[in-house]
Amino acid sequence: MFEELLIKHHKMALAYAYSLSENYHTAQEVAQESLMEAFKSFDNFDSMLGSFGSWIRGIIRNKYLERIRKNREIPLEQEIIDLIEREYENWDELGRNSGNDVFGILKKCLETLSLIHRRIVELFYYEKRKCAEIAESEHLSEPTVRKRLERIRGGLKACIDKKMTGAEEGVMEI
Repeated sequence: MFEELLIKHHKMALAYAYSLSENYHTAQEVAQESLMEAFKSFDNFDSMLGSFGSWIRGIIRNKYLERIRKNREIPLEQEIIDLIEREYENWDELGRNSGNDVFGILKKCLETLSLIHRRIVELFYYEKRKCAEIAESEHLSEPTVRKRLERIRGGLKACIDKKMTGAEEGVMEI
């Protein structure tokens, strides 16, 4: 049972840890520690009290805060953590209502982007480059990069919304 739930939720766990830590390696460590803790205490999970996803996020949140205190780092403000949690709860709800995996849908939507748009997303979100750095490396102006990111985000949101509601698939236009 745990393995089935883990397969379904492991991407969300890593994404949630990354949302809190904003560092990929830290997110991997926090997610791994949290999933090990979840495995050890799986007998305590009660589906009547909430979803497996919210239970895992609670463990991740606690492991993140534990790590922050231990390393004397500056944590995210509680308001931000609560906001992130509400967004993930919304995604849980969307997934339950549509039977779809939000992260799988996001991946499909990213695949519909043009090469230059995919490159901008890669540089900004995965490589954590600033807009000025992207502009220089891609021979664009900084306002152009900012505007493209804005349009890409809007297009991805529309694509995800369409796929979650079962609307027609196609190539995303930005």
